[in-house]
Amino acid sequence: MSRAGGRGLGAHVARGVRHARWTARSRLAEHPAYLPVARRRHGEAVVSESTDVVIDGFTRSASTFAVVAFQLAQTRPVRVGHHLHAAGQIIQAVRLGVPVLLTVRPPEDTVLSLVVREPYVTIPQGLHAYARFHERLLDDRDGMVVADFAEVTERLERSIARVNERFGTGFAAPELTPERRREAFDLIEMRSRRPPWRGAIHDFLTGLVPYAELERRAEADPAVTAAVAEDRAARPSDHKERRKDALRAAYHGRAHARLRERAEDLYATFAAAATGELAGKSSQLM
Repeated sequence: MSRAGGRGLGAHVARGVRHARWTARSRLAEHPAYLPVARRRHGEAVVSESTDVVIDGFTRSASTFAVVAFQLAQTRPVRVGHHLHAAGQIIQAVRLGVPVLLTVRPPEDTVLSLVVREPYVTIPQGLHAYARFHERLLDDRDGMVVADFAEVTERLERSIARVNERFGTGFAAPELTPERRREAFDLIEMRSRRPPWRGAIHDFLTGLVPYAELERRAEADPAVTAAVAEDRAARPSDHKERRKDALRAAYHGRAHARLRERAEDLYATFAAAATGELAGKSSQLM
């Protein structure tokens, strides 16, 4: 076998391993039993009785933006469970009575964004995971506030206001001014670069340290100027939209019709919950 052929085989095997590992993790993460395992890596970002709020959702559903913008708006550190993208985290939060903001996004853009970011994940694999994640949460919908992607990215203050109303909390509602939006995306960009002080970013998002400590750590450690791979950055870009557009025909192929319908029905159910909350709030104001 040629050296090039050996490298190709090695890459194929590595892709298969990552594919299998991603599937195994997504299935395990459907259950609260996953949380002790997750705590080894994510620490206090895993929900516990000391968590003030969980802000999470299926991967690629704008939960990163929600967490960052939320914490930047607070006047004091708030303990947030975040970035597990695990139904088990949401279920456990509801059991503990911890406020939950669940972010949801239509399956087409969610799954295509996932496949662009994680190319070892296939479209049917992403659709299966999307459906299982939301199916696991159906019985717990009354224990959470649901916010659609559009609301999270454009009117996050409405989402947090509904959390405050639903759970009797007093979190500051982020006003997504151009300055605050830029500040949020700058922090998201830096997080993607994985600087030596990335632990301080995690601690800030988790509510373990104030923003002033994050600034101190950033000033004390070397700056990271390397560009972030566009496929990996947790922010919108024309590059990713072009990549997603190139995959849409495959996504809409007949082979995935039943999976798409299952995922779209689940999204409609959760989006209706978000719409219902908004309608109820509007009627109270009339």
